[in-house]
Amino acid sequence: MAKSPLIDVHMHIYETKSSGEWQKTSYEIWEYGPRPASVQFSRSSGDLADAERAMAAAGYDYAVSVNLFGMELTRGEAIAALPPGLTRTPGSAHWPRSMLPCRTASARSTGGRATLSAGGGRILPFVALDPWAQGPEDNAAHLRDLAERHGARGVKLHPVVQRFTPNDPRLAPSYRTCVEMGLVVLAHSGTAKGSPQYAEPRAFADLARAWPDLKLIVAHLGGGSWRQTLELATAFPQLWFDCCEIIEWTGAPNAPTTAELARLIRDIGSHRVMLGTDFPGTTWTAPSSASWTCPSWRARRRSRSSAKTRRDSSASARRRAPRGALSPPRGLLGRRRTAGSRRGHRHRWSRPAPRL
Repeated sequence: MAKSPLIDVHMHIYETKSSGEWQKTSYEIWEYGPRPASVQFSRSSGDLADAERAMAAAGYDYAVSVNLFGMELTRGEAIAALPPGLTRTPGSAHWPRSMLPCRTASARSTGGRATLSAGGGRILPFVALDPWAQGPEDNAAHLRDLAERHGARGVKLHPVVQRFTPNDPRLAPSYRTCVEMGLVVLAHSGTAKGSPQYAEPRAFADLARAWPDLKLIVAHLGGGSWRQTLELATAFPQLWFDCCEIIEWTGAPNAPTTAELARLIRDIGSHRVMLGTDFPGTTWTAPSSASWTCPSWRARRRSRSSAKTRRDSSASARRRAPRGALSPPRGLLGRRRTAGSRRGHRHRWSRPAPRL
């Protein structure tokens, strides 16, 4: 019987190596406390070529590229790229404006047009939306265009960087489009410096309540606010999660231990928690290796080995394997609908989309 595919549901691809390096050095992961020695940052810059090489080396079958666009983030990168000698003070002729033209914002939100069509169908693109960059209806129209004409499979939101709450009314038309087209929303969760707390797990309750049919993945299992995650997961069983980043930071002062992380995933339901690497932030191989160190997953691996001695070993072992438990649930990303189409109708993929 064919093995389950190994899928990374949370990685990043940048348009250029220099852009990737700037993003890596400017994005601070502080919420877990001091970095443990076990956290290994990737040497890759994170352009498309880097991602494809890393996928091949680590044995990943598919990856979801989540792209981030934020007005302040983009302005900071533009300032850093100014040639030496140009004025970087606010109000100067060379100071990038705080609100970019909509066309520029739209182009940047794709994370590069090449990413949307590259990877031979193995890289599934999620695009960014920013309610500060375009109006509500323009954002929704832009999203529909990217899905219908360029193969976008979902949306990435980062409430902390982009400075909005998950249930911001400006995003309602975009959420409606996601429900109509079967697109997935993957949102950063975690602690913000100071207040308001845009992305703690409890901040997603209003969104889950208002949009029960929205396919929503809460990333990082709540990050530094991971103690709130089980309550959210219990109240809203339609939600999914990924263990990106937090699995690398186990043992840090504000992160769970490996035993606590294993218990959290068990209590949520391992079928609802997916593997993510945060590439190029961390290495491709480390998260999947770390998954075997969690006590409950070691026990399941031993159970899987014992099951192979029985006549029904293939089916039962596949159900218990940690690798399968950390893959996207069947049907979560594999189908996309357009308005007026039959539910579940496959829509113009160049090759059959994986039923993840």
